[in-house]
Parts: sequence; C-alpha cells; structure tokens
Amino acid sequence: MATGSRKWVIYTDDNGTDYGVIKDESIAADTGFLDVTAANQAGLPTLPTYFRMRYLNCVRKSGGQTIRTKFQIGAKDTFDDLVAVGVIVVDGTTWQISSPNGESFRTPVALDTEQDDGTDA
Repeated sequence: MATGSRKWVIYTDDNGTDYGVIKDESIAADTGFLDVTAANQAGLPTLPTYFRMRYLNCVRKSGGQTIRTKFQIGAKDTFDDLVAVGVIVVDGTTWQISSPNGESFRTPVALDTEQDDGTDA
C-alpha cells in the first residue's frame, strides 16, 4: 500500500445506506471505511452531490507548529467511538480531535421552468 494510492471503499450513512467513494488507501481503514469487494462493487451507488460525509477536524503539534486537517469518517460507530476517545491515529500519526461534524445535506434549489406541469394556478 503506497501513500497517495487511491481505491474504492464503502461509506455508510447514518441511515445504513452504503455508498462507494474513492479514498487514499493508506488512511481508509484508519478512518472507518470498509473495503469494496467484488461481491458488492457492482450495485454500490456513489454519494449524491448535495451530501457531505461526517468528518473530524483535527490538530497536532509538530516542531513548534500547529497542523490542522480534517478526516472523513466512513462509519457512524467509528465516528462515535473516536469522538468519545478524543484522538485519532491515522497512518501512524496521532491527532487531537478539535471538533466533530456530522453528515449534512444541501437541498437543491427547485426552479420553476414555466413549463405546464400541472402545478401552476
């Protein structure tokens, strides 16, 4: 497994629906993403464009500098466990969790196209 190589993994939303997403394989397992197998790859949908995965804002000190990043978390139970502990170890590096962020949805704006669709008065 080379750092920077990407692969398909599974993100499970809060309702239990699985989606296929592409993540860096060196951190996918550390952040709660499951491997995509041949058995489930064929029917796995991708995330809707208006959907944001749950993630953790993290921080660590290195050489007198503060480094900040965020990690998307693949499974709700992993997310809950990490928030309870307050740290995450990714690719051998320990990060303090500064703030957890759950899933979010952006509702697409519906536009009236002025076509007669039966909804006009």
